Amino acid sequence: HHRAAFVEVDLFKGLRAKSLVGIDYTSNNGTFFTPYNPGDYQSAQTNSFTESNSFNSAVIWTNTLSYVKDFSNHTIETFIGTEYINNVYRQSAGTRQNYISDINVHERFLSTGIGAQTNNGLGAKNSLMSYFGKLDYGFSDKYLASFTLRRDGSSRFPENNRWGVFPAASIGWVVSEESFL
Repeated sequence: HHRAAFVEVDLFKGLRAKSLVGIDYTSNNGTFFTPYNPGDYQSAQTNSFTESNSFNSAVIWTNTLSYVKDFSNHTIETFIGTEYINNVYRQSAGTRQNYISDINVHERFLSTGIGAQTNNGLGAKNSLMSYFGKLDYGFSDKYLASFTLRRDGSSRFPENNRWGVFPAASIGWVVSEESFL
């Protein structure tokens, strides 16, 4: 299931604030029965029943502030924001062997088998916190420059170095806007 909601407000001409929250949640449940087949020498020597459950949830919260200003032949666009992402995953499964009946599906529970029982489980959790900003400059719709800075803190980074800074820059020239073309 995916749910999202946002609020966007124009504070004054050119300045816009936005907050967005999104939630993704999935859940899976399943069962699998393997009957005993004495005529097949490769099959298990008993029947078995497996039941598994898992869920995954992700929460994303993004807040941004953007500003656009045009004056003379110049255009400036700025964008700053924060983003928080949190993911959680869990899975568990159990298997039981040696059920009295291969036929009665209503008696297939992990507790009704009389043979060996095994179980397993796993899970993961990770989160990310980001701060970012971007500045775009344009002159006469011909010459462009862009600067971006992002600072990310992640649970996936090594414990002694959880934060990283990631800068980027670019320049552009729209040759088709030149008078000689």
